[in-house]
Amino acid sequence: MENRIYKYLLDLANEQTLSLPKGAKVLYVHSQKDTLRLWALVNIQESEMEDRRILIIGTGKPVPADIEEFSYITTVHMCNDDLIWHIFIDKR
Repeated sequence: MENRIYKYLLDLANEQTLSLPKGAKVLYVHSQKDTLRLWALVNIQESEMEDRRILIIGTGKPVPADIEEFSYITTVHMCNDDLIWHIFIDKR
């Protein structure tokens, strides 16, 4: 099994689906050049992909009723701390 860390672009959307290699382990989410990026440890020999739901919730914004189905990843500050995003991924 050969693992590598790959970077994925996230949309600034309340909810999105990200296709990752099966079994990928999310390591980190942070801003890079005014965009959100997700880094994951992936097995590059895994050809099967799986869709993962990502939530991006701004401070003070409504939280979805199914939030218990997600794991918290991190909080990201953008635009000189004017925008604060709380990032979650569906539990697998």
